[in-house]
Amino acid sequence: MSQSVREVMSADPAAVSVETSIVETARIMRDRAVSEVLVTDQGLLCGVVTEHDMAVRAVATDLPGSTPVVRIAGPAALSCAPQDDAERAAAKLRDHAVRHLPVLEGGRLVGVFGVDELARLRDEP
Repeated sequence: MSQSVREVMSADPAAVSVETSIVETARIMRDRAVSEVLVTDQGLLCGVVTEHDMAVRAVATDLPGSTPVVRIAGPAALSCAPQDDAERAAAKLRDHAVRHLPVLEGGRLVGVFGVDELARLRDEP
């Protein structure tokens, strides 16, 4: 029987608000050991910041650490919904060569589905 994204997603994605500074975002990435952070505005997904964004859009351009992270965020073009089939979400990861999909319900961020969740899905009997 197939599983839904809700059954395997992480309900605690690494996320920051649009006002969070670049430095604080980097600390969250370090402390949570993640390579990307979702950027939200009152719970609505606005974008995503990756390690690459930090290096190229912040450090390499000498942005002050106090700069709001939304200034370097890229678009979160792909997502899935909690009721989506987990295998289809996995195919989306593979087809688009991405490591994570924000899980949105009614436009609000409720989780993340990524390679870690995919590994759990594959390991279950």
